[in-house]
Amino acid sequence: MTRRILKIIAALLLIAIPTFIVVKNREVVPVYYAGETPISTSVGVLVLVVFLAGAFAASLVASVIGLFSWWENKKLRRKEKIRNAFYAALVDARMASASREWSKAKTLWLGILKKDPDNLIARLELSRVHQQLGELREGLAVIEVVRAQHSRNAELLFQSAELLERSGSLTAALDNLLPLLANGFNARAAEMVIELHQKLGRWEDALEVWEQLDDHGVASVETGARIKFNLLSNRAFARTEDELSALLEFIKKFPFFSMAYERLAQLYQEGGAPIEAAHTLLKGAKGGKSIELYRQAIDLFLEHPRDHEKAVSAARSAITVVPPPSQVAARLLLASVCVRLERTEEAEVVLREMKDFCSTRHISLNHSDHLIHLCLQGMILAFKERELESRLMWRELLREAMKPGSTDSSYDHLDGISSDSELGQEAPAPFLFS
Repeated sequence: MTRRILKIIAALLLIAIPTFIVVKNREVVPVYYAGETPISTSVGVLVLVVFLAGAFAASLVASVIGLFSWWENKKLRRKEKIRNAFYAALVDARMASASREWSKAKTLWLGILKKDPDNLIARLELSRVHQQLGELREGLAVIEVVRAQHSRNAELLFQSAELLERSGSLTAALDNLLPLLANGFNARAAEMVIELHQKLGRWEDALEVWEQLDDHGVASVETGARIKFNLLSNRAFARTEDELSALLEFIKKFPFFSMAYERLAQLYQEGGAPIEAAHTLLKGAKGGKSIELYRQAIDLFLEHPRDHEKAVSAARSAITVVPPPSQVAARLLLASVCVRLERTEEAEVVLREMKDFCSTRHISLNHSDHLIHLCLQGMILAFKERELESRLMWRELLREAMKPGSTDSSYDHLDGISSDSELGQEAPAPFLFS
């Protein structure tokens, strides 16, 4: 109802205002438009005509502007539609890459590049897809197209360096990374350059870049130790004593680096000091938590009867020092030392403890450890003169050794037979823990 009243009022105003203008302006004036004969009209009518003409002109201009705006808006909407479709294709391609559907991803990225050949992101992603597919040359070719336009782009240089390194072109990979270091400090580029220098045997250059990382507090101590050890190893020493002194000084700085201990032990052995070599290896094993150095030290101790207890002590020490992945190997090492010294009772205890250790932590033996375990059990049975069980154990060992590399072996086999009466041609292999 209110709207209807407002419409009536507006209509009355439209009638009243022009009428008021005409009534108030009755004076007649001549209007010349063409020729010399004027048209006589009142001022009010003239005002209304001029107003209406202006309103018409303004509406005409507004219509033209509106038409242009509509056309531009249509073009913008079309571009937005194309852009949305492009981004949708981009998302699909990235999803395919994330899902490691490399063939599908390759097709999608190629489709994107057909529409936008200069798209750097699409080229880099396609290059990574080629890399995953093992198509290293194709991956390089994809980014070489835009290399000149983006010669300083870090992502492009990193990708190119990775492809070149994988293809074996280490020097070319370096050439891609060095500009990144020239532009300022870049930790990732420095680490890659150090790795490439090491592969090329350029230890001095590797050390120079490593020192840059060290100045920024992000250098790997292990990498620095490896570089410096190789530089030390390449030095020509006039006397053995000089190399010994250099190695001892190196070990003070890097007590965890096992290769230095191995070289020092080698020098001691060459100098006729095997026990000193064994102690050196033992220090290295503790510092670097290396099961391999423990093995070498124990072997040297076992060569000398009066140092057998040191071998056992070293093997026990390994169990407390080495990290969890080497715990099974450490226990097998202790058991093997006991067997070599004919301490069968101790060996049985160690293997029983290893069974409990693995059971509580749900650890399975790998194939090689499983063979060692079988061999140790066979040796223990042989020492105990349990001939039949020992023979079956060696048969089991042979059967396991002929398997095509089983990755692990559970401890289910440890629940073996419990008495000699159960033995026979078809009996399972005997085990220590019944």
